[in-house]
Amino acid sequence: MSGMSEAKDREALHPVGEQTREPVDYPAPHRVETVGGPMQVSWEEDPGISPHGMLTYFVEFLHLSGIWAEFVEQCPLRYSSPNAPAKAEILGTILCGVLSGHRRYAHITGMRGDSVLPKLLGIACLRSEDSIRRAFAHQDEEALTLWMDRQTDKTFEALLEQEWVLDVDATVKTLYGRQEEAHVGYNPMKPGRPSHVYQVMVLAAAKLVLNVDVQAGNLTASEYAQPTLWGWLESRQRKDWPTFLRGDIAHGNEQMMQGAEQRGLAYLFKLRQTKGVGQLIARLAARGDKAGWRPAGQGWEGVESQLQLQGWSRQRRVIVLRRKLRQREPVFEDVGGQLRLPGWVLEHKGGDWYEHAVLVTSWEEKELLAVAQAYRDRADTENMFDELKNQWGWTGFSTQDLLRSQLMARMVALIFN
Repeated sequence: MSGMSEAKDREALHPVGEQTREPVDYPAPHRVETVGGPMQVSWEEDPGISPHGMLTYFVEFLHLSGIWAEFVEQCPLRYSSPNAPAKAEILGTILCGVLSGHRRYAHITGMRGDSVLPKLLGIACLRSEDSIRRAFAHQDEEALTLWMDRQTDKTFEALLEQEWVLDVDATVKTLYGRQEEAHVGYNPMKPGRPSHVYQVMVLAAAKLVLNVDVQAGNLTASEYAQPTLWGWLESRQRKDWPTFLRGDIAHGNEQMMQGAEQRGLAYLFKLRQTKGVGQLIARLAARGDKAGWRPAGQGWEGVESQLQLQGWSRQRRVIVLRRKLRQREPVFEDVGGQLRLPGWVLEHKGGDWYEHAVLVTSWEEKELLAVAQAYRDRADTENMFDELKNQWGWTGFSTQDLLRSQLMARMVALIFN
């Protein structure tokens, strides 16, 4: 019976008539320097050996560069109990949890039985979820902020001497408990649920998080992000400032534009669908091709104009973009009993329907095509936000106090960088 079973198993793995694969010639084991000492790494065909195999190389990078030792040494975490865990154990558990895709403190329990991870980091063991959750409670907030600022700056400061683009945006983190500053605000995924708002600054091309500020859920407007934004810029030398500032419709307002103009910083924002913007689009649509539409890339056409909306202190350069819809008539959506067009969709002369977008910029020396493409490049930042929320830990690691929620948001961003 045993022989028949083994024969059937072999037949199932390699059916008759099918050519079996040649064995893969994996490289010989090689030496990797980790925090816990040198280790021999070898490739195995069985994918179930370890889910953390690639972590070995990342730990080698952290060790040889000195990043890990400095990260642990400068951490202001202080315990008074002689039985307290070591700083390296707390930070090592957080590192492994974030890299494993955990979004809750409770998920940490699932990796505590791993005997390899502590050896890689040179620590005695991985700590429990309660130890990690309580670790930074009642710690000095100013010291923690300074520590995270220094560590995060090291991931991007060498790049600031080149030309770069600063993206600003906000993302919502839905909450389900009684957390500090959990308020009902703009929440597209769970309307009516309390939330926190992550006001984020991003170095666009390198996809690095420069800073993240966790605020109350009803503070989604860009005015609440500006104190941190201007303070971050003014703390640096002018040579390290971005080429221009970029944001979506939430940032295309007088306060943000005036703040950038006062500091001599170029900007590129998208405008909301206000009455004045709609009137400009309607006038250009009525003129048809006489308006001077030019190719703006990826199926878009554009035309330059000047606009001063109510509440603006001055006229500003705007780029009106349009793209022909594939269908002859637009699809209407029913909103509160009223029919509304999805975006700026207008019928131009000739019976064609177009969708529109309007950009405002102080980037006077750039051609229309360059400005339009510069805003489209912002899609990479949106993809980065999706990755940080759905594959890393920005949707979780919530605590009742805002301090630890802020700290974990920044720590996830640091590990991501």
